[in-house]
Amino acid sequence: LVFMVVQFMGLFYFLASGKTVTILPGDPKQVTMKDYYGQESLKKTLSQWLQLLQDPSQLKAMGGEAVRGILLSGEPGVGKSWLAKCIAGEIDIPFIGTDGSSFTSMFMGIGVIKVIRLWAKARSLARRFKSCILFIDEIDALGARGGMSGGFGIAGGGMMGGGGLGTLNRILVEMDGMDEITRMMQAENKARRLLLLKPLSPKDFLVLVIGSTNRPEALDRAMLRPGRFDKKIHVDKPTKADREAVFLGYLGKVANSLSSSDVEALVAFTGGMTPADISQAIKTDACRFAIFDRRDKINRQDIENGLLEQQIGLENPIADWAEDQKYAVACHEAGHAIAQHLLMAHRERIAVTTIKRRGGTLGFMLPVDIEPTYAAPMEDIAKEIVVFMSGYYGAKVATGKPWTGAFGDNRSIQARIWAYYQQSGFGIPLAQTPNQLGGAMKKRIDGWTLELAEQTEQLCEANKGAIVRVAKALVERGTLSGDEVVALIQQETTK
Repeated sequence: LVFMVVQFMGLFYFLASGKTVTILPGDPKQVTMKDYYGQESLKKTLSQWLQLLQDPSQLKAMGGEAVRGILLSGEPGVGKSWLAKCIAGEIDIPFIGTDGSSFTSMFMGIGVIKVIRLWAKARSLARRFKSCILFIDEIDALGARGGMSGGFGIAGGGMMGGGGLGTLNRILVEMDGMDEITRMMQAENKARRLLLLKPLSPKDFLVLVIGSTNRPEALDRAMLRPGRFDKKIHVDKPTKADREAVFLGYLGKVANSLSSSDVEALVAFTGGMTPADISQAIKTDACRFAIFDRRDKINRQDIENGLLEQQIGLENPIADWAEDQKYAVACHEAGHAIAQHLLMAHRERIAVTTIKRRGGTLGFMLPVDIEPTYAAPMEDIAKEIVVFMSGYYGAKVATGKPWTGAFGDNRSIQARIWAYYQQSGFGIPLAQTPNQLGGAMKKRIDGWTLELAEQTEQLCEANKGAIVRVAKALVERGTLSGDEVVALIQQETTK
């Protein structure tokens, strides 16, 4: 019987051993805010909290309370997890990292045990170093509103069912009880009094819980009330200046032959991309290209190819391509490029235009933001629709007959039309889905779409010479940079 009990307890202990990453002061893996490139305003905002984390006694002397929870939100790849590590390293305190899904278990109660053990470890380290950061990545896997992840749910009863709700409640209890003396501390304080030592107090140390999520709107409101994850920080995609700092930071860690003009071109090429995109392109993809090209340094083309692999897919040119089909695809992409340059140059620039098959597409024209766009006139949505339509009409005008290949464009067009409606382009939106549109509104939208199609065909007719010139260059060379496309357009319009 004793053997069975010990075996059962050992099984629970093993199941409750969740995966965590611990970085202590002095660890070679420790990083600081110097390793977090860009986002200067965000780092400035965090500096005050960092000072209080480094020495909680200032708050204690004033009678104040330290922040207990910070919620980092933002798109994947913007650097939320990295920021949490840099905060810990900057003030030289321990970092414990885990993820929301690691609390999920087949057996009810395992998640609660994991929480108790994790907080006990965090408190122990905080006592040694005055403060500790406990980081929970993808916390929405644990704290989604309306029910938690984990097995079959509490309604399943018995031993089965992960008990996600109980796990979340335990986390909230632990965050609320930061100032309470635990049983372990009570026992230790008895021993310290016998030894005439000063008793321990929870106010002498601080555990800061940082959570990250891509979906802050999905979190249970109980997690966001004051005293829990009440400080919310949105980590935005990097601006142009931020991307330059990211490039310079990562290029300083690899052998490269890039000039300042190459960096400037790459910064312009990566509008809307995240630090994770840039890091992957430099440290993984570009280095691979250089090694198999028998070079000891990466160059600008290596990085651009790496970024294209991430966004679109591996390059796989077609060897036995019929000339008429190849020319039609070239006209399709040339139509996109001409319309993009004529209509959207104020906001976006052409990064590359190609007819080399990559991923699931035969060719593409890739525009990138000149500067981040936070608000735009409604007419820009109509211009984007024309750019998507111009592939079909570019091929039709240049070859004299319509071609297939506009399936993906049509899906993008439908999305933009719905966005125009939702943004009140046709008045106050009422329908929640396109299927709920009334007959009069649907007729109005269809009429507007036909008007844009006519405008697109007229635009392609007026610039047929430029479409043909760019298409022939694409057939000959396969890929054109944005500057090369613009130069070809200008040659045609000034001849």
